[in-house]
Amino acid sequence: MTTTKKVPLEACTFLLTEAGQDAEVLLAAATAESGGESRFEIAALSGKVIENHWWWGNLAIELSGIKGKGKVPVLVDHNVGLRIGVSDDREIDAKRGLVMRGKFLKSSPLAAQVRDESKDGFPWEASVRVVPLKVEQIPEGVEAEVNGQKVRGPGHIFRRSQLREVSFTALGADHNTSAAALSEASPELAVEFSTLATNEDTMTKKIEGAQVPEPQAPNEVQLAEQHKQAGIKAERDRVAAIRSAGTPEQAALVDELIVGGAEISAAQARLSEDLRTRFRVMMNQFANREGSLSGGNRGEQVDTKLAQINALEEGRDKWAAQWDHDASLRAQFLRKDDFLALRDVELAGWNPSRIRRRDDKGQPLAVRPWDEVALAASSPSSPVTIAGVRAGYAASLQAMLGLSWARQIASAFPTSSPSETYPWLRAVPNPRKWEGERTTQELRSDVVTIVNDDYENSIEFKVPDLRRDKTGQIMARAADLATRVAFFPEHLITALLTANGNAYDNVAFFATTHAVGSSGTINNNILAADGLAGGTAPSTAQMSTNLLLILGKMLAFLDDQAQPVNEAARQLMVMVPANLYGATVAAINAMFTSASATNPLGELARYGFSFTPVLNARLTTQNQFYVFRADAGIRSLLLQEEGVNPVELGPDSEHAKKTNRVLFGHGWAGGVGYGRFEMAIRGTTS
Repeated sequence: MTTTKKVPLEACTFLLTEAGQDAEVLLAAATAESGGESRFEIAALSGKVIENHWWWGNLAIELSGIKGKGKVPVLVDHNVGLRIGVSDDREIDAKRGLVMRGKFLKSSPLAAQVRDESKDGFPWEASVRVVPLKVEQIPEGVEAEVNGQKVRGPGHIFRRSQLREVSFTALGADHNTSAAALSEASPELAVEFSTLATNEDTMTKKIEGAQVPEPQAPNEVQLAEQHKQAGIKAERDRVAAIRSAGTPEQAALVDELIVGGAEISAAQARLSEDLRTRFRVMMNQFANREGSLSGGNRGEQVDTKLAQINALEEGRDKWAAQWDHDASLRAQFLRKDDFLALRDVELAGWNPSRIRRRDDKGQPLAVRPWDEVALAASSPSSPVTIAGVRAGYAASLQAMLGLSWARQIASAFPTSSPSETYPWLRAVPNPRKWEGERTTQELRSDVVTIVNDDYENSIEFKVPDLRRDKTGQIMARAADLATRVAFFPEHLITALLTANGNAYDNVAFFATTHAVGSSGTINNNILAADGLAGGTAPSTAQMSTNLLLILGKMLAFLDDQAQPVNEAARQLMVMVPANLYGATVAAINAMFTSASATNPLGELARYGFSFTPVLNARLTTQNQFYVFRADAGIRSLLLQEEGVNPVELGPDSEHAKKTNRVLFGHGWAGGVGYGRFEMAIRGTTS
């Protein structure tokens, strides 16, 4: 019986030492007879049995069944972008097996580097990629002969195969690498399988047509043996399923679950939760660290925790050797540790955009905070996985939360209840003369209650699209999903500002008639009649004058104790619609407002004042802008949120089995409300 199965491409790559042979690459000096070409020779496959391969079990490759083009590519680390030579001659040697000979490319600097380093004694190894065309499966306990040697099942035989390429490697990959981990991210091949006949099958054919006695009911001994064998098979299946569900970092947990007798479904759930926990820890470490990703003094110390979680030490050794022997990497990265840090975070499915790289003049590139994490929209080099989508979403969410302006003008609070109440929005009392015992002064209560609402957002795509997406479209949509939820409070706050509902004193938030206790009249709704000018197209000088007027008004506000409420204000945010953004930026940053006039806002920087312009494209009124104090304890607006809760129904979910679709989304619960109107002013320029 012949069937077609999917095989990961990585399962077709073989380090020569896996077959127990000498993997040393032999070089031949350039001679006149060879046309001055530098040539090499590799004993590519000995024909010996590769035992305990992570995918194939015991594997034998029939040498006479290997086919290939007349010229076979020679690469470095199986990377098609790193071409160094061509194998133009091969033969089946009775003692050495498949022998490949070829020449280095004269036009490739990398080829010259590999050749020269080999002459200097660097122990390059070789690896071949052999794609099976016809595979014979060997059941357990059955033997077959290939290349004059016995191979015993369980295992496989490549009866017909194609030689695709041979590669030079600095350090060979571990052939026991987890099949689950590799198959999740590797391209797949459709391969034809047939099963070798067992002794029982042969016996069945011999007695076909013969008189068969009536079957007899098994006796107690036979029944006991059958139950025993069924139990052994079930236990083997359980162990195999649990091992395939775990990753190399979870080896201890896998052993614990196996020894503890955990059922397959329970073990898979435990392993999935452990992976999520590891991922959260990794993301927290990345978000909190000030290591090599963000520059600064502490950036000189490389944090290797991500590597400990996500990478085997052998992997880091290989990358270190790659950096040592690749001049292009040394030219691009300032330090080896920076290159290793890049590879570490790549394992999570996302990439830093710039980590200590040099420009074309050899100078270090500047790194802005929002450039530290490139969004998941960057094109992946391998098929997308649900784990990669999850990691890219988390990385994008971290980056976008850092750009959110809502949390700069609103006091943000966590919430876990249907609603939250904020009872003390008035000022703290002024100190009084101490006479006798202390006299407590009760905080005046103005209650504001904000009700939480639940929101969700989800995207869905076909399961096959995960492996077919080579352009990063799914990762880009996951990044967009993260952007939407990160900036969702901005959407709610803009609606709140536009509605201009009542503040805690039961007067419209932006009004000319606020009065609390002994504050006198507070006007935080400044109009053209108050001195604002410019309409929908103010000049730099007009916008500078407008902001200076707004600042003076805000600093003059008194609290309910008749004390200056914004006396310590130094950081302000100016929110404008698109049409006012250019004039606002110029007013904040220009040294002069005209040929003969110095910008007064620039002088304020000497006293510690700073203005941050924010373009809010959601604003539709073109002659209004807002100024918020951004450094107060309780600010002008209140934001409460439970946080973002990602939800996924992956390829193994019941949803995917029924619909052939993967669902990825999130939930957000929270609300916004008015805080202290004394910390905000709305300006209308006409």
